[in-house]
Amino acid sequence: MNRVARHSPLRRYLLPGSVAALVGLSVAPTRWLSALGGPADAMGLLVAPVKQPVARVVRWLRPPESARDDELVRRLQDDRDRLESLWLQERDENTRLREQIRVLQQGVPYEGLAVRQVIAPVIGPTPGSGGGIVEVRAGRNHTIEVGAVATTTGAQLVGLVGRVGPRSSMVTLITTKQSDRQGERGIRGRIALADAARGSLCLLYPQGRGVLRGQVEHGGPEPEVGQVVRVEDDQLPAAARMLVIGKITAVDRVAGRAVITVAPTVELDRLSEVILRQTTDSPAGGTDGGPP
Repeated sequence: MNRVARHSPLRRYLLPGSVAALVGLSVAPTRWLSALGGPADAMGLLVAPVKQPVARVVRWLRPPESARDDELVRRLQDDRDRLESLWLQERDENTRLREQIRVLQQGVPYEGLAVRQVIAPVIGPTPGSGGGIVEVRAGRNHTIEVGAVATTTGAQLVGLVGRVGPRSSMVTLITTKQSDRQGERGIRGRIALADAARGSLCLLYPQGRGVLRGQVEHGGPEPEVGQVVRVEDDQLPAAARMLVIGKITAVDRVAGRAVITVAPTVELDRLSEVILRQTTDSPAGGTDGGPP
């Protein structure tokens, strides 16, 4: 008890004395403090050899908080981008399937005509055809027959199936010269008028440049650029009736008769899929007997 009492006055003045000393050093001239640099430099020389290795070990054992945060943010961003891509892919696939269902449920708007439809992805043009014949992924496995009509999801006539294999078929486009039968006959169509009246008949021949061209019969209204031409040909399969051949892009006069150039409403050689249509009462087994 006496020892504690004897040292208590020193302890009472220790804290105020330290504060006063620090305040004094803070306002003292710089030259007075130069004498303290020697001990500090000596201590620095002692710890210098181990300072850098120890700092590396500490950083390795415990990365900076900012680095860990950046890595976590990067991983979260990657997960977000991946999930967003998957969601967009599923949404696109859902939209495509809904459109296919709508088209298949719509059927063919021709009274008294029962037509079966098959959606067939386009594989690509056949070698040596110059793009005029394309292969589609539907064949005898889908009971496709020679003469089946290929269209777009709308009403654009694409071509006719000329060859059927086990799992694929060859579609000859209406714009290639190989599509007119026996090299002599084209496609007979009728120009549709704005007031739903029956326009003039025409006979169109494929030109091999993505268009068809032919004369317009006498006796009807003068054709105009932009008018739609539809199929009206008894020699074509019934499933092609009133489909769109294309729109008039040019009107010329040859020997006093109107000659029109017609282009399909889409690029036929750039389609990703087609719809194959054939009447349900057509005879089965209409193939060429060999795989494409």
